[in-house]
Amino acid sequence: MKIGMFIASYFPDQTGGAEQQCRRLSEELVRQGHSVTILTTRARRDSPRDAIENGVRVIRMPRIEALLGRRSKPAVGKSDSGKTPPAAALSPSRCSCVAAWIVKRLNLWLMLGGTAWRMCRLRDQVDIWHVHVAALTAGWCAWWARRAGVPVVCKGANLPVFSNESGIPFRRTMIESRRRLYFIALTPEMKADLAANGVDEKRIAVIPNGIAMPTREPRPDPGANGVVLYVANLTRPVENKAFDVLFDAWARVHEHRPAAKLVVAGAGDSGVWQKFLRVRGAEASVHFAGRVSDLSPLYRNALMLLLPSRREGISNALLEAQSWGVPAVVSAIPGNEYVVRDGENGVVVPVGDTDALATGILRLLDDPLLRAAMSRAAFARIESEFQMEAIAKRVVRFYGEAGAKSA
Repeated sequence: MKIGMFIASYFPDQTGGAEQQCRRLSEELVRQGHSVTILTTRARRDSPRDAIENGVRVIRMPRIEALLGRRSKPAVGKSDSGKTPPAAALSPSRCSCVAAWIVKRLNLWLMLGGTAWRMCRLRDQVDIWHVHVAALTAGWCAWWARRAGVPVVCKGANLPVFSNESGIPFRRTMIESRRRLYFIALTPEMKADLAANGVDEKRIAVIPNGIAMPTREPRPDPGANGVVLYVANLTRPVENKAFDVLFDAWARVHEHRPAAKLVVAGAGDSGVWQKFLRVRGAEASVHFAGRVSDLSPLYRNALMLLLPSRREGISNALLEAQSWGVPAVVSAIPGNEYVVRDGENGVVVPVGDTDALATGILRLLDDPLLRAAMSRAAFARIESEFQMEAIAKRVVRFYGEAGAKSA
């Protein structure tokens, strides 16, 4: 098949979960004999406009940052107190908000215009469009793709699946256009959410994120040399990633097991969280590793992975860790529970419950036999249900169904 993919941002400008899945799926599809063209935006002047990257053609449309030769950085505020988790500490200043709003609107119009033009130009080179993330721009892509006679599949990333941004032109038309797409839902709960919002259930397939297996068997438990691991970009919203819950729970763990170490891997300013940990007396027990290009050494040395998110699709870090045989302590949200079965390959705790999260961490810290059993179960579950090779084949079958029904 000739597959076109649309994603608002891509490597190297953005490396979040949606970008990682887009990249992994695209490369696997190419490996399986399909051709893939990714249509995205370009925020860096050193990013090529049109290039073949690992067998995938990537076309980057300009953004203001690239035109001006600048790179936007997330604004990080300051907290006046470290006594409580600073959930609002990552809010940008009012001045930066105004500048960000202007840049965002200009980038929006550049992206919409570029997308329409490119989709029309690529009409004879694409059999189906795959739009990543169910933002209103998915409706825009659908509107133009239909006029080129190409069916569109959209992949949901979070719950609720739909996001309804302001400032999108022809908003009502885009909402209705998006509703008529074919959808990939990561979990049954996402499928139910889409159906509740007017999407025909016959147009929805439940296909989770995928991952390539790094080894043929789970790594041995690192024992006393192991660390507790958390992987996430610290610039992500606190209300989604629950950094406040994470560090509050860890401070409680430190009170009971002062020798335990937490490694936080991910870009972003860690200063506000270091201040909080300093006040709680736990700063020395946490290492902020920053952006890590190769997480393999961390997975090999991890006793467990923590993922207390309030809102998440299916985390790439969770799939990666489990593919190494790393047990996980996760919050009870659909994406996490789709991967982790409580007591089998990890521990599931209530969302936002710092006491339960701390208790789950301590339980695994103190029980190496339980960690070993969960490690084997984690590896086996990823191998049987989440390998990217099999996931890509399921996606292609759904492409075929969508194309046949649209003909």
